[in-house]
Amino acid sequence: MQNKNIQLQKEVIFDKLTGFFNYKKFEQDILLGSDKQTNTGIAVIDLDYFKNVNDTYGHEAGNKVLQEFSLFLRERLAYKLNSKDLGIYRYGGEEFVWMFDPNNFSDIGKFLKSMQLELSKLPLGDQNHLMSFSAGVSFSKNYKFNLKMTFDIADDLVYQSKKTGRGKIVIEG
Repeated sequence: MQNKNIQLQKEVIFDKLTGFFNYKKFEQDILLGSDKQTNTGIAVIDLDYFKNVNDTYGHEAGNKVLQEFSLFLRERLAYKLNSKDLGIYRYGGEEFVWMFDPNNFSDIGKFLKSMQLELSKLPLGDQNHLMSFSAGVSFSKNYKFNLKMTFDIADDLVYQSKKTGRGKIVIEG
């Protein structure tokens, strides 16, 4: 019975496809984390032209790309997490949210650009798609440590990136 409860708890907070935290867990962490007076970076990462994969090759092919992209993200981002970081979430579709400690980076833009370069050479899925991502990054210290506001800004920035050509990283300021 205890094992079933643990399994149910996992299913409630994790996205089955990617293994990352899910949207529900994201909402909880955003609300709970807003009480902390700690600077948190939020990066919204959106896989570019993902809809083309689904429309051309079907959802099964799209799921394979998402799984491999998730593995890519996990390998590059998870080691940067520490106990006070909230983690990586699948926000929806091909959009991911990464909450991180900005003190772990001398230049977050340079770090994300190196990830973009790596991804551009990595074939994903059964059709060996070469993908890119757009990202928006903001910091809670600029919004009185309000994580919801910080996320909203990062989300606006990723859309700004997509409107100006995709494959770009927009960092506030």
